[in-house]
Amino acid sequence: MKLFVQAYSYQDNLPSQKELKTLLKKEYKIDTRRKDRFIYLALLGALKLQENTAIDTKSELYITSSLGNIDVVDSVYNTMILNKEIMALFDFINLLGNTTNFYVAKVLGLRGKSLYTISQKNNILNLLTTIKASLAQSGNEAVFGTIDALPKQLELAKRLSGVAKEETLQEEISFFQLSSTSNKHTLATLEFEQKNYTKEEVLAYENLLISNENSGGFGSLIPKEITKCIKEKKNTTIAFSNEGYYKIITIKGKR
Repeated sequence: MKLFVQAYSYQDNLPSQKELKTLLKKEYKIDTRRKDRFIYLALLGALKLQENTAIDTKSELYITSSLGNIDVVDSVYNTMILNKEIMALFDFINLLGNTTNFYVAKVLGLRGKSLYTISQKNNILNLLTTIKASLAQSGNEAVFGTIDALPKQLELAKRLSGVAKEETLQEEISFFQLSSTSNKHTLATLEFEQKNYTKEEVLAYENLLISNENSGGFGSLIPKEITKCIKEKKNTTIAFSNEGYYKIITIKGKR
């Protein structure tokens, strides 16, 4: 199976909440009311992608995160469980995963299929397989975003991600324009299969990275490596452990 990257935006040195809100309001004319940082980051990533390419309104939208919007979950828990109060109206709305997709689709003018998922371990490969199958059938392109926002409860995020207490979590957002066919604008090719590989088969690949995402992990290695392969015009193969076997993806930057 192959997917082709036509454009991308990647950011890991992100502004503070106040700076981010001001940036969206002043530079992009976004109404920042009733939204939180997770949604702000999704909008910023999508708008940065739009600066690099023309996005068809029929494009499908796929957004994923390793943990999702933990802060809004924490807010609802404190309000309803600890304080026995009624949750804020927009906490309820923002608690729904597809709310993020709604705001992104609105600013990009998208009217196609939309899906929000949580992708830990090697689940992001399953999502890419879904995207490939959908694009092959529809002939459309896709906007694919990954969002990992640092929550206020850092210790909780580390525990849920399987990250050691002494490790540092990095906030990052990646957005890609994907298609099922290659053209002159293609920046990278993603090659992957649904089959399982043994360790011996995996080690036969050159430039191999073995991901530790089988034990969790904040964020996914795939968006970082796609960006690196595009910038450095190189190839990388990543193997994801899966109950003693491996699934692999090869990323080929255009030379």
